[in-house]
Amino acid sequence: MWLASFEVQGGLKMKKVVSLLGAALCLALVVPARAQAPDMFKDLPTDHWAYQATESLRAKGILWGYPDGYFRGKRTLTRYEFAVALERLLQNVNKEPGPAGPAGAAGPAGPAGETGPAGPAGEAGPKGDPGMAPEEVAKVVKLVDEFGAELKAMGNDVKAINRKLEALTKDVATLKKTVDAMPKIGGQLYFGTRVDRASSPYVDIDGRGHTNDLTNSAAMVQEFNLTIDAKVPGGGNVSAILTTGNYKNYLGSNLATLDVFGTNPNAGSDTYIKKLEFSGAVGGPGRDSKLTIGRLGLELGAYTLSKVRPDTYFANPFDTDKFYADGFKVDTKFGSVDTSIYAVKFDTVRGTDGKVVNSPIAGAYPITGEGGTLVPPAGKPIGLAVPGEAIIVDQLGGVSLGLNLKEGLGLKGGTLKFNAYGATGQGMETGATSLVVLSSELGLAINDALSFKGDWSKSNIGGSRFASNNASQNNAFAGVFDYNSGKIVASAGYKYIDPYFYAPGYWGKIGNWTNPTNVKGPVLDLAYQFAPHFGMSIGGGFWTPARNLGGVDIDGTELWQGKAGVKWDISKSLSTTLDWEGVFYNIPVSIFDVEGSGKVHPTEHYITLGAGYKLTSATKLGLAYQIGSFNGRGALSSGGLNSYNYNAFTGSVAVKF
Repeated sequence: MWLASFEVQGGLKMKKVVSLLGAALCLALVVPARAQAPDMFKDLPTDHWAYQATESLRAKGILWGYPDGYFRGKRTLTRYEFAVALERLLQNVNKEPGPAGPAGAAGPAGPAGETGPAGPAGEAGPKGDPGMAPEEVAKVVKLVDEFGAELKAMGNDVKAINRKLEALTKDVATLKKTVDAMPKIGGQLYFGTRVDRASSPYVDIDGRGHTNDLTNSAAMVQEFNLTIDAKVPGGGNVSAILTTGNYKNYLGSNLATLDVFGTNPNAGSDTYIKKLEFSGAVGGPGRDSKLTIGRLGLELGAYTLSKVRPDTYFANPFDTDKFYADGFKVDTKFGSVDTSIYAVKFDTVRGTDGKVVNSPIAGAYPITGEGGTLVPPAGKPIGLAVPGEAIIVDQLGGVSLGLNLKEGLGLKGGTLKFNAYGATGQGMETGATSLVVLSSELGLAINDALSFKGDWSKSNIGGSRFASNNASQNNAFAGVFDYNSGKIVASAGYKYIDPYFYAPGYWGKIGNWTNPTNVKGPVLDLAYQFAPHFGMSIGGGFWTPARNLGGVDIDGTELWQGKAGVKWDISKSLSTTLDWEGVFYNIPVSIFDVEGSGKVHPTEHYITLGAGYKLTSATKLGLAYQIGSFNGRGALSSGGLNSYNYNAFTGSVAVKF
């Protein structure tokens, strides 16, 4: 603001002046100019940070400066000088006709005549200024109260001024209400390209490749979202997203697919309604009840229901962790308990080509590769209990409960959540068609810097709704402490995933292994901000088998996961990153049913160099280059391949308007 370098005498605090004069500047945009203002201030250079604001106030006649044409911005501003500027501003607010002048001047206006016929419509004029918001008018009212004595001394009727400001407040509030009731239309555009180079088939960090070979190929994807939000007369809100593009078909038609899936560089475009929901208040036994119906978004937690991001190369910023499905959700309160009841169908969300858009997958479904071999994650040394025991979820219904924990017992507060739902769908290889998931989440704010997040979940997948399948080996739990001091951000904890845990969530990756199962171990992530524009991070985990399965002794198997990264914001617009991830296996030779002793040590490595550039506040460009490699040491395969190397380059543009 233009007064940021001033001090005001007479007890008016600088922070308050800057805030109040912000309102004066907004009002100055809609008042006419005064002829007495100078043409320019001699001592205010055009490259000064306050030039635009000060020049605007000068042009409107609010600021006159000094008789010699100087502004003297570093000089202390007195209350009287401030009051003079305020008086000039108020003279231009809601001007009314004055009384009749002296003899010879025009007299008062006579009564209005009859209304004549309407003339032809003129050309549309230029778009007007946005005017003032109610809170800005309130700031001007505070100015009048603060400087009431000075304004009165200048011959102003402060009561009349307040009446004018009250009328202006009502007018602005009415206008704001009208604008709020109008539909809000926006758009989101994403375009990406990917080029891969390799001398032989390979599998990338998302588990994609080999049978759907990306070697020396190029892909281009695009997606456009048209967003509409509108308030319904009488209460309620309608929200919609219409999507068109080829991204869904590029991923093999399902944005929720877990592991290896199709990649068609020449996939055709498709159009579908991603979201179309109505929400509004309803009566019921609870308090503050709200009904949401239509094609709505649903996300229940990492170990419960959360969409996997199937493609880290095209990291579409407009994608979310929500599944969109047709159905309803009722949110209400019973005492202190937040309650949600929901029932949805996923298989009805399809594009114009008839293909499914985002049905969740419970369990990792390995694709059959060349020679009938199973590719990841079945190729991992530990993992799925029964490869192919999974279902594509068609519909589900359930309830979620939440409780806010108050401050006490040495804690700053927290949350406790519980979820329970049943689902049915299409069975994969084992014929499983039903799924039941129970989960709970505990979040605790220990102090301003330290917090704790705990998750427990249990899934049951079987051939009937209440079938029990290895009930003692289908659990997952995690406990993680997070610390954030500004410069240091750290998390440390422990995770355990049973071999039969198949909830349709997203709890992480180990190399190119998405949603690992039959693993347990500690995890650690640490980031340090050396300067506002430069920081580094390290982390990883140490994983061992949760259980032995199928009579195969996998004790002694270890997976070391390491991660490191550097982020450097070269400017406010340009940021760069350098990330590395490595996975190191220690696998007993005995697992492979061969003679000998000792261990083999397969490895995975991924190095990614990235850059992001903010062309505008709503437009971002992205570039990334990745080098990946896998070496099975003659014992382990990834995607049916014993070893490979590859390079991948991606570029993207994201625009929001």
